[in-house]
Amino acid sequence: MRNSPRKNFKSQKFLIFFFSFAFRPQLTRPNFLCFSSLYWISGFNSLMLSISNFIKRVITKRSFHPLLMLHLTEKYKVNFILSAPSHVAMLLQSPYLKLADLSSLRVYLVGGGFLDVALRKSLQDHLLYGFVIVTYGMTEMAGLISFTPPFQKHSNSVGKIGPNIKLKVRWNLTEE
Repeated sequence: MRNSPRKNFKSQKFLIFFFSFAFRPQLTRPNFLCFSSLYWISGFNSLMLSISNFIKRVITKRSFHPLLMLHLTEKYKVNFILSAPSHVAMLLQSPYLKLADLSSLRVYLVGGGFLDVALRKSLQDHLLYGFVIVTYGMTEMAGLISFTPPFQKHSNSVGKIGPNIKLKVRWNLTEE
């Protein structure tokens, strides 16, 4: 299969695990908000997550802004958010965060990269009834590679390796 186009295979077992994963809010009327620039992977996964778990999605055409996110969270009682680490940094610098009612928020999922432990702790301090989960993945590797389980001790890590994932650490990229 040399020279074949790169393909993304997701097994049924992985899809069942991912879309019924433990971070899904166990609520009677879950509302989900996703701000991401990776629309095809996070958009697809958000769609599948919402369909498979009967979660209502809050959708906007506007780009991320902390005030917009806080407004939508309060107005629609959002309890599940997916955003990038850069959005967390902007949100934590916003003067509106201290005034916002985040009592509906149960899960703040951060994906697409590393989130500094200080930012994670600070975000967690603003969630009265929720928790922060950091995920890391690669589209080519079926999405999720690692995640931080809820209430895990904060560290500068992208979390534990997901199920059925094998990693090999290579220091010298020229080695075979």
